[in-house]
Amino acid sequence: PAEVRACDPQVVVFFTGPGYDALLLRTFENATLSPVGKSLYRVEHPSLPANTFRTYHPKYLRLRKKWSVLDAIVELCQ
Repeated sequence: PAEVRACDPQVVVFFTGPGYDALLLRTFENATLSPVGKSLYRVEHPSLPANTFRTYHPKYLRLRKKWSVLDAIVELCQ
């Protein structure tokens, strides 16, 4: 949370996959994850920008041919 506050980004993408959801939700207490597409979730918390997402690691996205998730993130941020 301190890094996000210091950087004040407009977009945050957590490339963690579901294996780290518990840690993400502990780090940003009371955050919510809402599906917005295949392999893509919106993360909502007062300390995070409106455009905050969680998806899989880029290597996973590439190997599983799910690279289009990144295009979806760009579209959602416009």
